Amino acid sequence: MHMAAVIERAEKQIMLAKQARRMVNLIDDTPIVPGDAHPSYDNTEAARRILDEAEADLREWSPRLEPVTSSAHGLGTYSSNITI
Repeated sequence: MHMAAVIERAEKQIMLAKQARRMVNLIDDTPIVPGDAHPSYDNTEAARRILDEAEADLREWSPRLEPVTSSAHGLGTYSSNITI
């Protein structure tokens, strides 16, 4: 079933999107005048922690899927009687 792969990708994308939103909050979006010096980036440690947490979340992820049931048992095997 390909649906398990779709679910896995979606769940992992949700985890990464949440961490990405945290990263965006670390960006200084204060406008500066052209020619002025950019302030130094002071959130290196916080950004590293967010990346580490994202990696840990991905490593700890495990599937929690409902089983897929089928009513197709007992139908026998398929054989083709077509001759060419």
